[in-house]
Amino acid sequence: MRRFALLISLFVLFGVFGSAMVSATTVAVDLSHGENTRYLVDPVLDRENKSRIVAPSIVDAIGDVKWAYFGDPSLLPADKIQNLGDSITQEGLENVDILILGQPREPLTQDEIQAIKEWFLEGGKVLWVAGDSDFGSGNRTQSAVNALLREISSLRVDLCSVDDPVSNTGKPFSLVAYVSPDDGIPFKGLLTQNFVYGGKVLFHGPGPLAWVDANGTWHPLTDGSMPENTYRIVVTSENGTIVENNDQPANAYTADDTGVFTLMAAQIVQLDSGKRSVLIVSGESPYGDYEPIWSPLAWGTKLDGPQFVSNVIHWAAFVAAKGAPERLFSLSDPVGDDNGPGTYTYPTDLAFNGSGLFDITGLDVERAGNDYVFSFHFKNLGGNPWGAPNGFSLQIIEAYFDFKDGGNTSTIGPGPNVRLDPDHPWDVSLRITGWGSDLFLPNGTVIEDLQTFTDGESNTVSVTVPAKYIGDLKVEGPKFPRIAVLVGSQDGFGVDQWRDVGANADQWVIGGADPAAVEAGVAPRVMDLLVPDWFIESQEEQLKSYNVSSKSLAVVRLVPLVQTGYLTITSEPSGANVIIDGFNVGKTPVENLALPLGLHVVKLQLSGYMTEEFNVSITPGSLSIPITLTPKTGMLTVTSNPSGATVLIDGKEVGKTPIEEYRLPVGTHEVTVKMDGYREESFNVSILENKELTFNVELVPLESTTTTTTTTTITTTSTTTTTSPGKTTTTSKPTTTTTTTTSSKKGGGGICGPAALIGLAIMPLLLRRKE
Repeated sequence: MRRFALLISLFVLFGVFGSAMVSATTVAVDLSHGENTRYLVDPVLDRENKSRIVAPSIVDAIGDVKWAYFGDPSLLPADKIQNLGDSITQEGLENVDILILGQPREPLTQDEIQAIKEWFLEGGKVLWVAGDSDFGSGNRTQSAVNALLREISSLRVDLCSVDDPVSNTGKPFSLVAYVSPDDGIPFKGLLTQNFVYGGKVLFHGPGPLAWVDANGTWHPLTDGSMPENTYRIVVTSENGTIVENNDQPANAYTADDTGVFTLMAAQIVQLDSGKRSVLIVSGESPYGDYEPIWSPLAWGTKLDGPQFVSNVIHWAAFVAAKGAPERLFSLSDPVGDDNGPGTYTYPTDLAFNGSGLFDITGLDVERAGNDYVFSFHFKNLGGNPWGAPNGFSLQIIEAYFDFKDGGNTSTIGPGPNVRLDPDHPWDVSLRITGWGSDLFLPNGTVIEDLQTFTDGESNTVSVTVPAKYIGDLKVEGPKFPRIAVLVGSQDGFGVDQWRDVGANADQWVIGGADPAAVEAGVAPRVMDLLVPDWFIESQEEQLKSYNVSSKSLAVVRLVPLVQTGYLTITSEPSGANVIIDGFNVGKTPVENLALPLGLHVVKLQLSGYMTEEFNVSITPGSLSIPITLTPKTGMLTVTSNPSGATVLIDGKEVGKTPIEEYRLPVGTHEVTVKMDGYREESFNVSILENKELTFNVELVPLESTTTTTTTTTITTTSTTTTTSPGKTTTTSKPTTTTTTTTSSKKGGGGICGPAALIGLAIMPLLLRRKE
């Protein structure tokens, strides 16, 4: 009984989340329609020893809310619970967040039903309607609750009862039911956390739940038959049996039907305002009755009643405020790899006598109202052997989240003994243990005690993070959030709560580490990383990347939160800007760039070359794309008189005149025109994109002299004509003046020849290009 006493003391001291619910939350119960007060303000006493308290009262245990009631003001002590009036009214409901009707024995008035309906439709409200079986006066309760339910929901309590010949306490009507929420229910872990007895709860003589369609037809509330946004929470064992106790038959069930029957369900009602309210319907009440759900011990059977009622209240308030979460990202990790760099073994203490204790298998990131919810899935949490308040004991989780530019590249402490990805600094980090969860910002700010809940059935630890620290998460082409999740063995006496590693396992030491790495102080203390099988660098490769000689730690990479493939782009020539989906990702060569799966628009830009734009479909794996860039070009036409002259461009012979519409890369080029017997002419041309430039060259014959030579002065007249848009023609015509002197040289070119003047003629073109 020592563990049981510990559980009860935790309830008294901390409630279910300590300070998780704000003190302004008000829970009101109804005592104005014949309900009784059992366990509301009085503790649960041992039936065999009335002096022994086995559980605190509901009001004392769930101390992080305000409690109130409708009914006779003299029923309960005012210092423990506030009275809101003799009957349910709009005024009384004004500040109520959660209303529980625990098996009303008398019908509600139409005014009361209308007040509850209008209050519920405001949004952000929780209504828990508890029915009963059809035994004795229970049919009056069924009638009263169904009259209310008809106004707000399709759920009903059917007119019969459920028994279980196998799952019970050994006393009549004392059915032991099971908390087994449907997998799709939001925040399932809030409903199932911290159970000690497998989620067993007492439903004493309950009625089964059903639902009514638009035609008024009743249906059993089963796995394959439920209204929209409806989730089962508590069910019978497979030995459940339908029992008829009076003449009025059930609507959806038949006497002696057997199987699994629904005893509690929730419906999330989406409202036109965009808000939502939560309706809970059960076949038993959390308080009052002969023996309510709160019961922790019934005729020798230990139950999770107090924890479950606390869970339901906190879960419903959370969902009413936040709504059903929207899943944004999911990652998976291989099963069976909680061995660090591939060699680690568990400590030898019996607490670690299991498998998969540090084996993270996946991560979900969800958005719920103004919070993000990070859910870390494990193969086996190993229970909660040391009774940590967050519902698990053995693991420590550190998560590093990159979603914007800037950040920090250091771990939040020395515990994991690794370095983080220098290419992707983190913006928010988390440290999660069974004893507390904290958020860290890059500047060192710490936000403590994040809300954390554990679903032991699915081995999932979830933590809520206020969205104000993260903002809106987006995937925009090559920009997307990344995360690194490191899992180790939690040790309150270890380095920053991380259990140490050694070459050999010991009672409290992880074994299998490289002795040289242990000696050098570089052995990682990480048992598992979240690394999807499509990621480019495996867990083993990352955790073995330490260097003993230089004593440098292993580097842990941040993994994309979306599945990616890897793109390599090269270009000829290199150095081209690469733009993907509108974001500049660097210059070629770009190697192993992670991109989300799907279609992306790629653009390459390099001065002097045509822009290349194309779509690329990214699939799992790697893709390499070589691109040969096409130079930007203009056209050059060269004619000569006489024709047939050889034309060289940048030293390369390209043909004989006339050369027409010859394509050249944009820029300056040297043109040479030569012909035997004529003076060679050279000049520069400036080629513009998609423009045609035409040159007419008048070649000058070479002249020979004997003792008398002719000195020739050439005057060139240049005429430039634009014949069409984008086409320019330049004509050069020399005029010769001759004088006779004594000389012994052959005639040659003068410095004022046609080529020089042609070069002068094209200078305006060069100047315009610079502009």
